Amino acid sequence: MTEYLTLLRSLTDLQQRHAIQRLIISRSGAPVAEDMLKHPTVVEFNQSLGWSAYWKSETSEFGIDAIEVGSPRFSELLCTAPISFRYINLNHYSGCIVSNLEHQLTVHALVYIDEDGEPMVGTFTCATNHDEVKAEEEALSDLKKEGYLSYLRALTPAKRRAAVFDLADLAWGIDNPKFLSHPQLTIALMQSGIDLIYSEHEVGPVELYGDHGTAPIRYTFYGYLPKGKEETSDAICCVEVDIFARVSERSASGSDDVGAELAINGLWFSIIPIEDHEQTNLMIVS
Repeated sequence: MTEYLTLLRSLTDLQQRHAIQRLIISRSGAPVAEDMLKHPTVVEFNQSLGWSAYWKSETSEFGIDAIEVGSPRFSELLCTAPISFRYINLNHYSGCIVSNLEHQLTVHALVYIDEDGEPMVGTFTCATNHDEVKAEEEALSDLKKEGYLSYLRALTPAKRRAAVFDLADLAWGIDNPKFLSHPQLTIALMQSGIDLIYSEHEVGPVELYGDHGTAPIRYTFYGYLPKGKEETSDAICCVEVDIFARVSERSASGSDDVGAELAINGLWFSIIPIEDHEQTNLMIVS
């Protein structure tokens, strides 16, 4: 047996798997998990799903690709070991059923290491939890028909926030949300003479009661001078709108209606000069 394989064989099983993992990473010009997604077998498998996924690799505690390496087998001139890469889907669509399960993809392959210590990856297979996710989505969809609050109660706290995030999109819109017509906010924006561009919104913890739920929602916009008046194309301020929202049920008017409404129980806003908004130092006093 050659020198490298002799060295590898002298290690414990745990050490062998770690050495193979480091060898694969060191021989890859790009993140290994990204390369795996480009393999024809994986591309074909993704196309067979019938929906567009955006896979993100799970990473280790050190932020590198998490490569699972199984116990290797040795012949005189070759070492072979099973490897796996795991991914989660980040592609979500507003209005769809929010599931407690995330779509996951696992790519299995074999790594072949020759007598010179050079690895080659091949023999790809793929698997997802699509059937499990679909089954749960169907169960949650039936529950949603019974009542939106029952649906929220079946979700984990994190998924409740995701569901209310989607509900806010449907209820208020994104580019020009309905709450921007709030009297005090309208006056402040007119006095500032700015045009707003939506940046993001986030939902805080969702609390559920007998006949309703509540959630804090923050919207962030950037303010620009109107066209023709601008001295710069950069944002001049940031507008943060904090809403205390009430979620309640109502009769659905159609198949696309979620059967819920989002009311504003309270609204606060801040118009922050951009130089102050970009200040990242937190003031801590003694």
